[in-house]
Amino acid sequence: MKENKSNVVILLLIAVIVLLLGVVVYIFLVKPAITGFITQQQSQGAIAGQQTALVSIIQTVAPPNCKPLSIPLGNDVTVTLVALECYQVSQPTG
Repeated sequence: MKENKSNVVILLLIAVIVLLLGVVVYIFLVKPAITGFITQQQSQGAIAGQQTALVSIIQTVAPPNCKPLSIPLGNDVTVTLVALECYQVSQPTG
């Protein structure tokens, strides 16, 4: 009977050790990998969003529209964009 109890205790201790090893592996290997992947995907999404916004602004300002685009940046600050192709540069005569 005593031998049977000691076997149960040994199996229980092995199970606890395996469980703790699983927790350590998760904390130090799996979770950082998942966090790194999520951070990478978020930064790629932000970059793609910036590129989409810039392309949209350029397409709005670019010819044939040639209309200025005003972008409010704050309470009293507005940036006006106009495509360079819209300005006709006069050649100096001389």
